[in-house]
Amino acid sequence: SVALSRNLQHVLSGSQDGSVRLWSWHQAAVLATYHNHGYPVWHVCLASHQSHFLSCCHDGGLRLFDTQRLSPLRLMAGHLADVTAATFHASDAYALSASQDGTLRLWDTSASSCVRLLLGHSGPVTAAAVTPAAAVAASGSEDQTVRLWDLGSGRATATLPHGEPVSSVAFSSDGRLLASVGTRQLRVWNWEAAVGRDGGAEPVLCCDSPVPLIGASFLRDSSVCLGVGVGEVA
Repeated sequence: SVALSRNLQHVLSGSQDGSVRLWSWHQAAVLATYHNHGYPVWHVCLASHQSHFLSCCHDGGLRLFDTQRLSPLRLMAGHLADVTAATFHASDAYALSASQDGTLRLWDTSASSCVRLLLGHSGPVTAAAVTPAAAVAASGSEDQTVRLWDLGSGRATATLPHGEPVSSVAFSSDGRLLASVGTRQLRVWNWEAAVGRDGGAEPVLCCDSPVPLIGASFLRDSSVCLGVGVGEVA
């Protein structure tokens, strides 16, 4: 897993060797190496202020680091299996994690406490995203669905049928569109139209890929979505 800082100065990488490395983008040099995991790191995420980051580990732990310290500030434990993905809440005071145990958890990072447990998926949860307004979250799962959640109540508000195991979800910068990525299919949803509907949601865009897909991202301040595949970007 890799994460790029907003100022395009640094790259964060997580590895199956149990380490996280902070790199200088322009110098292609390692600035710091963070250990303290002992197990593979599946996902990393930078905070908006770029001084903190999250690491998601095989041991079921979510760790909060300060980039200036080599040991974690917080360990958030509660998942019963690998933590597969995480993202910061817009305020950076909370973090949302996804796990192979089929749940998501919303954490108060200052207290290392779980404040919401999100239940509903029937398979491992592999992706998570939060809207810029921070009221709604989306999750993707191996159960081939995307679920939308009200973070205030912890209640699932909609289920979107992707039709393939979902590996990535992303909101546009204005929060109006949601992208979901499966094995070879990218779907874009007007998610607000699906909230409160009892099934039958349809994507506004559906693209097939000739190569396996691994992620998607919207361009900043744009409705243009990029799908990232093995060996290419579309």
